[in-house]
Amino acid sequence: MMASPSCLEAGSSGGVGGSASGNAVRSVAENEVVRRKALVDEAYEAVARGDALAAEGDYEGAIAEYRVALDTLPKAPMTGESREIILARYTDTSVELAQQRADNGRYGDARALLEGVLEVDPENAPANKLLAEINDPEIYNPAMSAAHVADVQRVTELLRLAEDFYELGQYEEAEAQVTQALRIDRTNSAARRMMVRINGEKNRYYQDARVHTRSRMLAAVDATWESQVPVRDIRNIAGREVEGERSRGKKAVGAKLNTIVIPKIQFIDATVSEAIEFLKIRSRDLDTLETRIEDKGVNILLKASVDGPETPRISLDVVNMPLGEALRYVTDMAGLKFKIEQFAVLIVPITDVTSDLY
Repeated sequence: MMASPSCLEAGSSGGVGGSASGNAVRSVAENEVVRRKALVDEAYEAVARGDALAAEGDYEGAIAEYRVALDTLPKAPMTGESREIILARYTDTSVELAQQRADNGRYGDARALLEGVLEVDPENAPANKLLAEINDPEIYNPAMSAAHVADVQRVTELLRLAEDFYELGQYEEAEAQVTQALRIDRTNSAARRMMVRINGEKNRYYQDARVHTRSRMLAAVDATWESQVPVRDIRNIAGREVEGERSRGKKAVGAKLNTIVIPKIQFIDATVSEAIEFLKIRSRDLDTLETRIEDKGVNILLKASVDGPETPRISLDVVNMPLGEALRYVTDMAGLKFKIEQFAVLIVPITDVTSDLY
């Protein structure tokens, strides 16, 4: 028996409607799967960022990322294990930071962190225990504040620095550090004890200085009792002594002129001043008769008129020549002469009348 066209059409029409409805349901389900997967990926990325921040010590940033991960991760059987891991990281980090805040007197911040933990995990034992301790005045002093904790840390640093200065004997610097500490905490016993130690060392120094000054002043008083040796006032004796000193001075200068030997002298069209300056410098370098640096060499002085435009130039090339001979050559070439004084050799024009020529 064959079916009528109307029945085929009806059957055909019913089949097409069912297929379209099934496709729509599958499309919605697939979209939901894609959406949830994206949320899971986003939550895992937030966890990774939180771990990185925690490793750098930024616990506030880490807690914020863990909370984003908790709020983003879909609640489903397949994400249950991941959710427990993220929750543990969020609560553990929050409780640890809350402990630090409470220890620093930031009770409000600590309570806010703990309340965030109890919001997602009401039975969290560490959070409930710490919150109860913060609310107990016998455990956490309500008067303690963040400013007080900062002051305590600053005073500790100042006293440690004062101790270092004290060990180095720099008592003024140590006292300055303790004074700053007392400005912050005027009742700090450790600072007062340190000040006593510093003052004790300063007092010992002042006592030593007093003894030193007293002994010096007493020595000055005693020195006034010394009998002075009378000065000989016989004029002829004094004159002979002065003349003897001059004679000894001339002999010393003459000895240097003979003993100082200059290894190499080379003048090419040099002025008298240049030649004499060279000889003076070399006499200091080669003087073996004196032990003190300031006594070495020979003073050679030029009269103001001996080195003018009309003075002949000097050319000389010799080796191993005594200083006196070198002076003789230089003065002969320049038409000058020299005489030995008590402390120097004087270069004068040849027309000067003197009996002290060398």
